[in-house]
Amino acid sequence: MITGAFVRSIEYSDESFAFSGGELVLSCQVEDVFLRLLPEHLAVRVEEREGYSACLGQGRLPECPRIDEAYVIEAWNGFIGISANDFSGLCHSLVTLSLLLGEDNKRCCRIEDWPVLPNRGLMLDVSRGKTYTLDELKRIVDVIALARFNVFQLYIEHTFAFQNHREIWEGSDPYTRDEILELKEYCSRRCIRLQGNLQSFGHCNRILTRRGLSSLRESDLFWTLSPSDERTYVFLDELYGEFMPLFDDPLFNVCSDETYDIGSGKSCSCSGSTAGEVYMGHLKRLHELAGKYSKKIMVFGDIVLKHPELLASMPDDIVYLDWIYDPKPFYGSPAVFREHGCHFWACPGSGQWNSLFPRFDGMITNVQNLLTESIEAGCEGMLYTDWNDHGGYAMSGFALYGYIFAGLVAWTGRKTTQEAADRIVDFTLGEPVYSSLMHLFASLYRLPPLWSKNRSECVMALFDEPVFGRAVRGPVPPVGLEAYNLDLPEGVTPVLEPHAHHPLRPYFSIPDSTCRAIERVAADSGELICRLSDSILKREFSYVRDAFRLLVDKLDLSHRVIRSVESGKLAVEDFVYLEDEVRLMIRRFARLQLDFCDIWRSIARDSEIEISLSYFASVTSRLVYLRSWLETQREAVSRGYMYDSSFSSYETAGYETLPTY
Repeated sequence: MITGAFVRSIEYSDESFAFSGGELVLSCQVEDVFLRLLPEHLAVRVEEREGYSACLGQGRLPECPRIDEAYVIEAWNGFIGISANDFSGLCHSLVTLSLLLGEDNKRCCRIEDWPVLPNRGLMLDVSRGKTYTLDELKRIVDVIALARFNVFQLYIEHTFAFQNHREIWEGSDPYTRDEILELKEYCSRRCIRLQGNLQSFGHCNRILTRRGLSSLRESDLFWTLSPSDERTYVFLDELYGEFMPLFDDPLFNVCSDETYDIGSGKSCSCSGSTAGEVYMGHLKRLHELAGKYSKKIMVFGDIVLKHPELLASMPDDIVYLDWIYDPKPFYGSPAVFREHGCHFWACPGSGQWNSLFPRFDGMITNVQNLLTESIEAGCEGMLYTDWNDHGGYAMSGFALYGYIFAGLVAWTGRKTTQEAADRIVDFTLGEPVYSSLMHLFASLYRLPPLWSKNRSECVMALFDEPVFGRAVRGPVPPVGLEAYNLDLPEGVTPVLEPHAHHPLRPYFSIPDSTCRAIERVAADSGELICRLSDSILKREFSYVRDAFRLLVDKLDLSHRVIRSVESGKLAVEDFVYLEDEVRLMIRRFARLQLDFCDIWRSIARDSEIEISLSYFASVTSRLVYLRSWLETQREAVSRGYMYDSSFSSYETAGYETLPTY
């Protein structure tokens, strides 16, 4: 009985009730998204009357608590009655009713339900990867509406069509004013508030590299707006004046996370101020600017947590977003916000960025532990973050499990079994094998050394240099290296990659045993993929299966080329055969790239696709070079010379694998 895992409380009687169809009578019209999970043979009719209710059969409607989004369902023989406190509660009750009617063994029951967290949001990154089409955004809104979210944000750095600063979005496909208004209305009809979101401090590289705006930078990192330049606030006010009024919700997310260079550039001249004081001073200015447009600000809390002693000096209506994505048993940061009397929301993450596939087990741990710890500390909401660092090359459909799972924990306030979560996810999506596929591919990250904090070696290996890449020639994974364990074995230390700000696990070589296990998972996925009904999901899972196969075959080819060349025994014909294998590998990358583009363009605009396509271009150019290098060695042999068996003439041109810092 999975309904019990979905609701606050359910009381069963010993009796069962039979359901053979009928007519569900609603007191008001609701969007079809809340009706589509109901049994097909159940007719729905609207009979206008006072309040928010629904009934199937004849009987007295139950009493409902006067709590936001609350509803009560009573199911007895021959009658199902629903009473809700508001329109949102009625809509959510229909999703619960769909689950109840879908149970194999239906028992008479009474359900009382309302959310533990009053704010349950999704933030979708549309600036560093897929800038989704409006139709795709609506499809995502439908999913999170069924998952009982009531907040939606689009993370914006440069992908809004500002009319007073067109230089910000030139070269991208931004959202227009009319599209934001249309999306806001679509969300509203599904009981979701579209909240504004605009990066207003760090992460401003695309803004600060525009002619005419670069002088606003804090430092030559071209990353953070300088709080010591009064023109920064004139500029932000111009953006806010155009953007903020589009949103009805009083909360506006100014982001302002990861200001790596604050206090090291122009603002270091602020007399007598520490970096923390400079940061907090900027937040106060943002708070003041937002107030001009009747908004209160929410801000990511990573920098604030480094200076908790300054929280007492801040406006008391700021909402802090406590983001941390590591799979920890305990976080500690919620208690800091509670201790200082702050309003805060918990922000777990999808684990989808810098990866071919979500770091699934870590996401589950992060959602359950961070949310339950934060709820105990008095948080007021959840903002589930789905980032697209460095291009958004993971398939979007894989994030749906996390959306539904996070919505479930945010609503009930408790951890749930994986079996119940799987069944709820599959039911919500109407895809009976979706969770099985998610678990199958997620099992790969338990293999050494594919999981890594904030990144995944599988996607790095796919685009790695074919002869000198670290997936081929890196250190062997040490004994004791465990997936989702933040601690490293003795003697292994974190590394700081070029341009990085966060130490990470070293990039190890991928052993043959891991490659063979990947092959088995790819083979086992075929039959399940065929059973998917959604065409986009089917294409996305097919793509990731092919990508995993390709990374294994590329590694196998790399090892074969290295062994063969270093043997010093290759004849002309041997080189010809190796050259042809590389040619076929190039062809397969071209095919994978075409599939990637087809999927992308079915759900997103061309904006930002160049980030991911540059990785395909880079690995293809390296394979083309390898083929040319082998041809040069063959020509040497055909003229009677020794070939380069040590690869001393092989040039990598400084190629590094994916940026994953």
